[in-house]
Amino acid sequence: MKKLQLILPVALVLLASSCKKNNGITIPEPEVTKKHFATDSISFIINGKRYISGSNASASRGASNRGTNMKLSKTNGDWSISNGNDYWVGAIDSVQYIKFYETSLDENFGSIKFSFIKNYKRTSLVKNTLLYVPKIETEVITLGDQNYALDYEREGKDEGIAITLSIKTQNFTSYSPLFIRIPSSLGVESHRDSKFKILKIEDVKGTDFMRIEAVFEGNLFDENEKPVKITDGFLRLTTLKHGRVFPS
Repeated sequence: MKKLQLILPVALVLLASSCKKNNGITIPEPEVTKKHFATDSISFIINGKRYISGSNASASRGASNRGTNMKLSKTNGDWSISNGNDYWVGAIDSVQYIKFYETSLDENFGSIKFSFIKNYKRTSLVKNTLLYVPKIETEVITLGDQNYALDYEREGKDEGIAITLSIKTQNFTSYSPLFIRIPSSLGVESHRDSKFKILKIEDVKGTDFMRIEAVFEGNLFDENEKPVKITDGFLRLTTLKHGRVFPS
């Protein structure tokens, strides 16, 4: 199967983030009035410095699909990752659904991205344009404590949260940044003292969007899987509350 990706431009700052490594499909969320995003906010501390994003930050919101339970194969298939002369191929009956939110940081320090990840049987999802989606987003974004998905963008077995942080020339992830063919040293203990807790989910009146508030802290990892601590994190974002990309 050839690599497939759909990116559709929309007004405002709602642009799709490009897929990495595999042939996932990414579609942006629809435009709504900017005032509905006025209260979106991110704040956290890393290496002793506080970073924030406010109402003037640019942001991306959308959804994507990827493969689950990726296995090495001599033949190509759905949700595949090229591996030279062979492929890593996802389970034929399953698909990973990802809801993402990415925003720039104030003072041009970089950006931070949050991905909410859940694995499904394809038969339990609705096909929307080119994307497999759940009927309601609260199946993916739920109140309470969340796990960190350590193998995000690799085997695709884990569900939960993934954080991607870029600060100028440095990149950090809450999951292994290594390509799937390279063994990872990360395991359960890597997030022993980490947390991500969704405190509130509420409807944005008069729209198809919902607002989420969460707190977080824990380890992020550089390109060599060396940990760096992120603390005192707070997140408020708006995202679609139904499993569709465009309003009916």
